[in-house]
Amino acid sequence: IQSLLELKKLGYLKNKNSIVDFGSQEIHLKLADFENILERAGIQNKVSDIIKKEWNWPSYPRVSTQEFYKILDINEYNSIDLNQENNSIPLDYNEPLKDKALFNNFDIVTDFGAIEHAFNVAEGYRSMHKLCKVEGLIIIDQCLNHGNGYYLYNTRFFEGIAVANNYKIIYKSYLLTLPTKTKNGTNYQFH
Repeated sequence: IQSLLELKKLGYLKNKNSIVDFGSQEIHLKLADFENILERAGIQNKVSDIIKKEWNWPSYPRVSTQEFYKILDINEYNSIDLNQENNSIPLDYNEPLKDKALFNNFDIVTDFGAIEHAFNVAEGYRSMHKLCKVEGLIIIDQCLNHGNGYYLYNTRFFEGIAVANNYKIIYKSYLLTLPTKTKNGTNYQFH
């Protein structure tokens, strides 16, 4: 959430209308903390009553990231996940993406901790590249330490992908998650 809000502040989300998440992503924090983050970013009164009614983190059902993207005025949402949750397009990240109708179709393509669960991460990132429009954004947010996938990454891995594909890295940051919690019960994170 913080990274996307930073990209919005820097103007990179302007005219970005379509997004696809690798993984059927959900928002993992308490509603009061979510509203506080939005308010600090200058976004007020955008959390709909529907979102408030459905908000149940950490229990299920959880609110899809699609609701956050609507707040950012990104209204065309898809996700890609073999589990098909949240109406995801089914894809085993180890396998090539074959549906050419999806190629060059999205302004933003994200990986918030999904592709590290595949053995063939190269194919997963190749699929991200195929989905992204020219001048689009690929956003990758991966654990560098203590991840829960098959691989742990470092910044040079992503810098190598950028060089190999003639990408420009426009933003790079770390997010530190502490074991302590906010008064609402979300883990403290520093961006």
